[in-house]
Amino acid sequence: DAGERTGQAGTEGNERAVVLYERLGFRHVPMDEVTVVVKRKPGAPAMLVRAGEERDLEALAAMHAVRAAGARFTLRRTASLIGYALAKKRMLAGLGPPGLRQLEFFVAEEGASAVAYVVLSENANGWTLEEAGDRDPAGARLGGMLQVLLEREPSRPAPLIRAWWPRSFTVPPQVELADRTDARDLFMLRPLGDVAVPARAEDVFYWRSDYF
Repeated sequence: DAGERTGQAGTEGNERAVVLYERLGFRHVPMDEVTVVVKRKPGAPAMLVRAGEERDLEALAAMHAVRAAGARFTLRRTASLIGYALAKKRMLAGLGPPGLRQLEFFVAEEGASAVAYVVLSENANGWTLEEAGDRDPAGARLGGMLQVLLEREPSRPAPLIRAWWPRSFTVPPQVELADRTDARDLFMLRPLGDVAVPARAEDVFYWRSDYF
């Protein structure tokens, strides 16, 4: 009962905040929040997954440009912008108590080039998928990467993985999306000119990494 009351109070607080900011000219940007369910299999897939490095950022920016090309609302994510998002997350993890949260950045590599990647925040409640990308239109490399990361501790139950997942971003064959809801954290913008803020989540391609 206490949990339900807390959730209701949070919802009512969000509704009041929306009304207040809308009076100031802000508009709510609709986005989905989902649970990412990875299909586990005995043994990790045979693929090279390594820690991401600064030299990979250009490849990450190129992946984003292709995937987000049809979105009405997205960021032009340059290598420097992606690097800035990673630095924010690393600083947040580093400033907290030891073990409270951790940031992990991995890439899948082929021919000395990053062809897929994932950025994860981890804490006691599970994982948050901050952003991801895959040069493969089917997203199979990203799905394989998530399977590899889960198999680091095969005896443990799979962690809860939550994400803002853009609707136009392909769901890998090794992954299912569940519990799709409106994002619990409100994202509002005030247009500075005659620009319409998208009213549908289908028109938005935005990662949580770009917000927090």
